[in-house]
Amino acid sequence: MTGQLKVLFVCAMNKKRSPTAEQIYKNDARLEVRSAGVRSEAKRRISEQDLKWADVVFVMERTHKTWIKAKGHSLKEWPSQFPPQITSSQQPSSPPI
Repeated sequence: MTGQLKVLFVCAMNKKRSPTAEQIYKNDARLEVRSAGVRSEAKRRISEQDLKWADVVFVMERTHKTWIKAKGHSLKEWPSQFPPQITSSQQPSSPPI
């Protein structure tokens, strides 16, 4: 379906937060969604293709936004909309005890 907003959800490991967001929004007809993690050990690591694909990126922590912006400097070809809008929800990876 064309005209869908492409949304990338990002957390550290792509095990809980970003896959949960992907599952919540995957059936929204207005959106096309993916999830990824920034750490090398992530279940699905964010890629250059993900960043080029996304219209908007929702990160779970500000540090993820910093990582993405730093990674963007290594892109060989910058899409016209790059970097995509990046929004932080600043959600901790584990709830405080």
